[in-house]
Amino acid sequence: MTLLTAERLRLSYGAGAGRHEVLRGVDLQVSPAEIVALVGESGCGKSSLARSLVGLQDLDDGQVRYDGRDVHALGRRRRDRELLTLQLVFQSASACLNPRRTIGSQVADGRDGAPRLRTPEVATVLEQVGLAPSFADRRPDALSGGQRQRAAIAAALTVNPRLLVLDEPFAALDASAQAQLANLLLQLRQEQEMALLVISHDLGIVRQVADRCLVMREGSIVEEGPTEQLWRAPQHEYTRRLLDSIPGRQRAVTAAPLRKVERP
Repeated sequence: MTLLTAERLRLSYGAGAGRHEVLRGVDLQVSPAEIVALVGESGCGKSSLARSLVGLQDLDDGQVRYDGRDVHALGRRRRDRELLTLQLVFQSASACLNPRRTIGSQVADGRDGAPRLRTPEVATVLEQVGLAPSFADRRPDALSGGQRQRAAIAAALTVNPRLLVLDEPFAALDASAQAQLANLLLQLRQEQEMALLVISHDLGIVRQVADRCLVMREGSIVEEGPTEQLWRAPQHEYTRRLLDSIPGRQRAVTAAPLRKVERP
């Protein structure tokens, strides 16, 4: 059984000599309660793919089905209502959080179509992502980068998502914040049986969380497989290059991922 299926996704920008192919026949699947990582260098099409998967980016060709429904055939109004459990958390917290409003008010509002939460419910959601209830009174600029990411995830959790797409959630975080966020994602999957599609340029950090990994280069998936298998025995030259760029990777190749949590 698959929760999300993307088939033959194609997307280009521009026309004529200026036409640029962003997605070149991408296929992927995410099963319930599975954590899938999509990795690749900046500019390879990862963010465009993320927006396409949730219906925010029109496609030239291909189909995305979520829970049996064609995402792009629904139209914006029906999509917001019928696909509430498919959520995207943007790379930049500024795209998710209003700097002029408190965290509590934004979590209370949740996402489009979700009922507004009461104060005790807001506190519960904040605690789910490791933030104290007192954070409800703060504004985004009073939070660290890792705390803002947690707040953005909290707003997405208000609709009890079945699949959370996270675009570069580890970017701009220090190593400690990355580890904390990785453990949070594992906890969400374990406790809520939530599927996650984690988009990143860093194979090292996704090794800690992902069951399966897809490697993207210039708009195409060039390799995919179980994360540990890909880490230990990459088949594609580009995957090997990404792995070789990780400091200390040769020393760490036999080490177990940090705090790996088994699938429920």
